[in-house]
Parts: sequence; C-alpha cells; structure tokens
Amino acid sequence: MFGEVKVFGQRESEKRGEKSTHGYINLRKKMHTSADKRDEATPVSSINSIEAEVVLENWRAIRNGTHSLSFVRNEKWAFNGQRVCTEILVTSQQGDVFLEILSQGFKKSIRELGLEDQLRDVDASSRIRLVSAFLDSSRLCAGITYEDYECMPHSSEDSIFVSFSMIDDPGETPVKKIFSLKCGLLAPPEQCCQSCSGLKRNLKKRQKRRESSTKESVYVNERYLSAEGLARKVAIQKRQIKNGKARERRMQQKFEEELIAIEESDHTDLAWMIENLGNEKDIPTDMTSLWDQQKRLLETSSKKGYRWHPKHYKNKTEQKPGWDRAIVDWCFQEAKNNKLKESDFWGGFVIDEMKIEENVEMVIKNGKHQLVGFVDLGSLHEDMGKLEGKIYWCILDGAECNRKFIKMHFPDYNAVEKKFVAFNMHTGGPMVFIVDCKHNFKKLRNNMEKSNVSVKPRCLTVGGKRILWSQLVEAYNFDQSSTSIHIHEKLTEQHFHLDPADKMRNHLAEDVLDKRMLYLMQVYREHMYEIGKDGSQLDATIRLLEHSSASIDLFSTSRQAICSTNDGRIKKLDSFLSFLSEWKAEISTAEASPRCFISDKLWFDMQSMIHGFKAIVNIKLAAFPMTTVKSWLVNQDVVENHFCQVRACNGQNKNPTYRLQEQTQNSIRIGQTTISRKSNVGLKKH
Repeated sequence: MFGEVKVFGQRESEKRGEKSTHGYINLRKKMHTSADKRDEATPVSSINSIEAEVVLENWRAIRNGTHSLSFVRNEKWAFNGQRVCTEILVTSQQGDVFLEILSQGFKKSIRELGLEDQLRDVDASSRIRLVSAFLDSSRLCAGITYEDYECMPHSSEDSIFVSFSMIDDPGETPVKKIFSLKCGLLAPPEQCCQSCSGLKRNLKKRQKRRESSTKESVYVNERYLSAEGLARKVAIQKRQIKNGKARERRMQQKFEEELIAIEESDHTDLAWMIENLGNEKDIPTDMTSLWDQQKRLLETSSKKGYRWHPKHYKNKTEQKPGWDRAIVDWCFQEAKNNKLKESDFWGGFVIDEMKIEENVEMVIKNGKHQLVGFVDLGSLHEDMGKLEGKIYWCILDGAECNRKFIKMHFPDYNAVEKKFVAFNMHTGGPMVFIVDCKHNFKKLRNNMEKSNVSVKPRCLTVGGKRILWSQLVEAYNFDQSSTSIHIHEKLTEQHFHLDPADKMRNHLAEDVLDKRMLYLMQVYREHMYEIGKDGSQLDATIRLLEHSSASIDLFSTSRQAICSTNDGRIKKLDSFLSFLSEWKAEISTAEASPRCFISDKLWFDMQSMIHGFKAIVNIKLAAFPMTTVKSWLVNQDVVENHFCQVRACNGQNKNPTYRLQEQTQNSIRIGQTTISRKSNVGLKKH
C-alpha cells in the first residue's frame, strides 16, 4: 500500500489466503493436515486480547474492525509522492488468527516469507512479536533504477513503475524505479529480490542486444519498446504512411494519364459485359472485359487443349518514312519509366542501311487505301530540331558514302585535322563522328588476309618485318597438332578459309585479333626458336596483335566502364594510333609501295574510331564527372541485329518490300526479344 488512506481504511471481513497457494507452496509435502489448509494454525485468541497484550516499538496498532487489527510502521521513503508504510495485518476468522504483510503495494503471507515452520507452535501474540522483529531486521526490496537501462520499456504487463523519493530530503530529485509484479518484498540491503533480479537480468540482455543492434526489430511488440524505440517506430510508420500516400498519388496520376476516352455506346457495352460476364466460371478473372468474339475464342481450344489468349496490340505506332516522332516519344516514355538519370539521356545516332525491294503496293490505313513504296524522306530537317535530349556523337560503318558524309561536316573535308569533332548546328555543341569498331576489326582482318609475299594485292611490312596471313595459319596448325588442349580453343578452319558470308561475322574477325591469338603467336615464335628457325619474322605480326587485342578488349570483351580520361585503356588506344602513324610515316619516307600499309579507307576509319571514342569520353565526363562511358555499347550491333530480325520475319526474305518491313517493325520492338542466329554479331545480347 502506498498511502495511509488506502492502508488504514475500513475493510470487510474476508477469508485470507488462496487455495492454490496452499496446494503448491511446498512441493515436498506429500499430504496436508487441517493445519496446512490455512496460512497458520494458532491457539484461539481474540483480537481484543492481542491489541491489549502486544505493544511493539516503532509500530502503531490500528483497529480496522471487529475481526481485524493492523500494526503499521512508517518508512523513510515515498512512492509517487505518498509515504510507504509496512503493515502487519491480523485477521480473525472462525476462531483462528491469520497474519499477512503489506508494503510497497505488495501483500505476502507468512508462508511466502518462509516463517511458517518457525511460528507453527507459537501463540498469536508471540507470533506478532517475532514477525515484527523479523521485519525490523530485514530490508525491503529496493527495485531497479529506471535510468540505468536505455532499453526500459515504456509499459509492461509484468512490472510496475514508481517515482521514488526520500522523506528526509524533500529537495532531492525523485528517482524512477521499476518492480516486478511478483516481487518477494524482502531482499538483502540495497538490493532487490529474486523476482526483481530476474527482471533486471532480462533488462541487461535487452540492453546488450540493443547495443549490438543498430535498429529496432520490426517484430518487437510496442509494449516492450523503450521510449526512444517507440518514437523511432512511430516516425517510421509516419514515413511509411507518407510514402504510401505519395505512391498512391503517383499511381492515381499514372492511372489518369493512361485513361482513354471511348464512345458512350462502347462504354455502355463494356460496362454490361463486365457486370454480366464476371461471374461465369469458364472465363478467367483477368479476361472478364473481352468482347463477345473473344468469349467464343476462349471456348475454342487447340488440339493440345491450349486456350487462346489476347495478344498485345502491336500497331501502336504507324510506320512512316523519315524521322518517326511517335517512335521517339515511345522511346522517351520508356526511358522515363525506367527512371534514367540526366546523363543517360545523352546519346548519339547509329546510322546503317538495309536494302529493300523496289515495289509499290496498296495498303489500307484508317479505312482508306494508300500506295506505299515511293521515295519519301519525310520532314527530316524539322524533326531534327524537335529531337529530345543531347545528341553528341554519330556512328557509321565504313562505306564510302559514309566517309563522304563525315567529311562534308568539316572545312576542306579535313576531318582528321579536327579529330572528327564537328559543330552541331541544332544543339550548338560538338558532334563526334566515329566509324564502327566492329567493321574496323573485320576490315583489319581482311587487310591481313590479303597480305602475302607476292605483294598482290598487299604485303604489310613494318620495320622491315612482314605481316602475313600465312603466319597466322601456321600458328593455328601448330596449335592443332602440338597438344590436345589447344592454346586458342575457339579457332577453326572457318576462321582462315572465309567465304563472303563468313567475312561479315564479327566474332570470326575478333578471334584472330584478340589476346588469345597474341599469346598463340608468342608461343609459336618460341617454338620456332627451339627448332632452329628464325622466330623474329613474327615480330611485326605480334606488334600489330598487341594493339588490336587491346582494342578488342576495350570495345568487345571487357565489361568495365570508363570513368576517367586517364584510363589505361585510353592510353593503349593512343599507342595503337601512334603505331599506325609511325607505320604510315615509315612507308611514306622509304618511298615503299602503298601496298605495304593498310588501305587508305581503313586508315581513315581507324583514326575516326580512336579520335572519336576519345572525344566521346572527354565530352561525357566533362559534362557529368560522376558518370561512366560503356565502351562495349559504342557500336552498330543493335541496328545490325534489328535488320537481321527484319529479314528473319516473313520467311527469311533477304530483300523485303516496304510494306513487309513496315509490318515487322513493331513486332520486333514489342514481341521479339531474342537475337537472330543469322545476325553477324552472334547470339550475345546488348
């Protein structure tokens, strides 16, 4: 009890002690006597005689009623501003006297305090004196200091919280304490009882877990959270509610943006279908808004029992000549849906061509007949001005018309002097022209294939050393015959005996110019020295492979993006350009045959590839220092694959008509995701 009003108030007569307590306090007893069925068995004494006989020092006797008497001792501390009192409650029921101890809000029987055996054969007055002496020599449970534990729960079902203060020092700041609801009441000096000690151990474990953890577990019940943990959880829930509302607004906005307006009659028909077809069991739930004809198709199954499902509407954009604004808007919306950064909207043109059959055909568009197949460039100039984003580079293949197209953007047709960086009249910024690296690798391989000792059509020579195709063939034969585990496992006869179709395959060219071929040539040179032949005749070929393998690794093999203009791979490109320039100067100075150097077209294309890629890196990283350049995407593969798929549709038609390729474009964009096996870049996705 915490206050005198509550402790000393009048109480009605009631039986003290619980039957469950009688049965489970002492498990070692095998049977109970009549004396065991009550808290104590004492000789019959009246409350009046006890009040007259018993006088206790520091205790006051207070009569509660005819059958109840209390001995009260005031303590030196207060709970929640009310002074704590310890009470020995004496009650008389049916001629028997029972004793109970009340203090600090807890009630304990003589049995619970462990005094039953000592007081079994003692009269009531002596029992009261012994109990008071026991309490005078004992200390009450001090509880647990609240401030010692940061993880203290703000509420609990197995403990109580009090504000503790000393009566003698009213100016002292009250201390928050916590007690277990199963508190044993008595404890060693300045310590807590066994039940409160167990609560203390649990709090220590909780605090240790708190210190080792950086955040509250989402599975912790709110009742066991500390005040700080509860505040954090409330903040998290508020943030989740805020984010949920923002997400709901975005979805609502997206829903409103994607809504379409239909005729009133169509709306009525669709509403009727939804209301009347939604409960039929034979129609899937995700197809309840189909047309009547679709219902008939659903009831029709194939021979294998497959049901017919609706397909995507592929003709969402009308194909037309020139720059298709609808396609740009479509791509722009897809980019926004994928949440691209500002730097990701910087890109370039990939220009390539595909031959189609010359034919004029009749088609129906918007319910009207129309002729297609005439030459029509569209409003290209106007659409170029409306182009979204930043276009700062343009990539082309090595066709002669493309070289002329590049040169016409530079004064005096000298693109090399400006390092292939022209002025973009639409954006006011630079425009970089670069020849496709994959085409350059194939042309470099073709120049090497034509190199032979007869100098017809070519005999590549560097520093007096020849670069011959036969050297690569001999190295391949050595690799095939020397060991069962080949040095270059990808080389086949197809790499060295090329037909016109094989010459268009990118991987056949890259395999004979990459770092594995370089290693094979180095091993073959050592083999020639071992058998007594002059291996130095391979030096020029190995030098060329050192540069070509580094370029292939940059543009094809490696998947490590470039994030600095000082990247080592950029320096290797400079070394490649220096090697070709020195080679060109050597041939010009020695007045040797031009056939000793690569073709002029390839020389122009290689300069464009190296200068152009360096310019792309410099421009992009200057505008966005924290971004990267993915070198393996700077090529024409995406367009080449698209053309291969156009040819693959319509029955492998190499030259489809305008109408056929027009119908195929959206099918490829929406439905077809695999790469055609007939493509010249293989099956790798980009």
